Amino acid sequence: MAALRSRHIDTPWPGGQSYRQVVAEMAGFLREVMDEWQGGLVLAVSHSANRWALQNLLDGTPLEELVLTRRLSGGRGGSTASAEVGRVGCPSLPGWVSSPMVWGSH
Repeated sequence: MAALRSRHIDTPWPGGQSYRQVVAEMAGFLREVMDEWQGGLVLAVSHSANRWALQNLLDGTPLEELVLTRRLSGGRGGSTASAEVGRVGCPSLPGWVSSPMVWGSH
């Protein structure tokens, strides 16, 4: 699956977006959230592409690493789970701070 996903880091999936396009859309979403909910609590629920976009934007994890090394949730392969709680800044979105930040999958 990683080999298939690697082809779509910059090339859109048929009828969809590339992972890099998802990162750009997520950056726009975060700007909107920052404008409308500054100081508020926001819960975002998403699938893996959006979660990877958040990890890329907020943690600085390279998109290639996320797409190529992270397992998808569910299925026979089980699921992976990780959690990180802390204060996270976003260099590409000045003024954005997320606290706490929790990553994970069920």
